[in-house]
Amino acid sequence: MKLTDREWKAFRIGDMFEHIERGRVFSALDLYRAERGVPYVGATVNNNGVMYYVDCDDKDKIQKGNCIAFIRDGQGSVGLSVYRETSCVATVNVSFGYAQWVNRYTGLFVSTSANMIRSKYSFGYKRKEERLKRDLIMLPVKDDGTPDYDFMEQYIKDLMLKKYSQYLRF
Repeated sequence: MKLTDREWKAFRIGDMFEHIERGRVFSALDLYRAERGVPYVGATVNNNGVMYYVDCDDKDKIQKGNCIAFIRDGQGSVGLSVYRETSCVATVNVSFGYAQWVNRYTGLFVSTSANMIRSKYSFGYKRKEERLKRDLIMLPVKDDGTPDYDFMEQYIKDLMLKKYSQYLRF
């Protein structure tokens, strides 16, 4: 299974998701850090966007998982996209894309594709919500020109199986 075996087409991020919503925390100072708790997603390139863990009982601040997080501003991480499997709490500088097609595998594939355009953003050129929705990312397509999510899922599964077999040999 090769990426070059497929036709690719550009898609607007805003058109791919049923809805995109911003994180709900204006100031992390309002949250209590915890050794265990809810992941706090913010402007970091490390740990899949998780800066630390917090105690948070406020359901209104928690973002549901199974989505793609788009970091729109921050110290060296503006433009980064990560798949979020689990729920989290996030700064308002992170947006979350939700759609029926998102799962662990398609989320990893699409977030990686979205990271290919990351270099156009910098601290002086932020990924505002309007820019995020207009961003174009390249994805493999089916014969009818729609994203081939089945291929994306199978491609990531194959990569994982290869990596697991390398671990076993090690």
